Amino acid sequence: MTGLDKLPSGVRRAEQSDIAVASSLVAAAEYCGSYEIWSPTRWYGAGTLVGYKGRVWERLTSGSGGEPGVSFIWTDRGACPAPPPPSLDLSSLSPRGELLLTTLTPTLTAQATSVSGAVLNYEFDVCPAHIQQGPECVSSGQLSNGVNKWKVPTGALKWSAQYQWRVIVTV
Repeated sequence: MTGLDKLPSGVRRAEQSDIAVASSLVAAAEYCGSYEIWSPTRWYGAGTLVGYKGRVWERLTSGSGGEPGVSFIWTDRGACPAPPPPSLDLSSLSPRGELLLTTLTPTLTAQATSVSGAVLNYEFDVCPAHIQQGPECVSSGQLSNGVNKWKVPTGALKWSAQYQWRVIVTV
């Protein structure tokens, strides 16, 4: 269960605590198509195009610094292109967060669809509430061919303890 916080491109992660947030976890802080996001410390050649604050800017002279929209060394070339639609849509998770379960072997379920219609792979992880990964956690491993539910194995959970679970869905 190491490396779950760094997900490869095309992977969406959802946590049972908030399905609305879960469906949009993989979103860039700023998006401007294939344009590099402007940095005040980077050197740019004349004619370089960058994204900044939702706009595409062209550098008129070579150099660094000079904030686009403030400095005369940049010219506005229009709005950044819209981001592509998400490749996955997470529609349901069960059981929902903050529930008191009456079993030590619950079945975890997630339902997602791919914009392209591709068959999805699911991986479920369960950890004690205070940790994100480690030997105390148990994982389903990657379930392929669209299998979207997993029963937590006997012995993995203990009574009177709090747990969190998450699912990673890949195309």
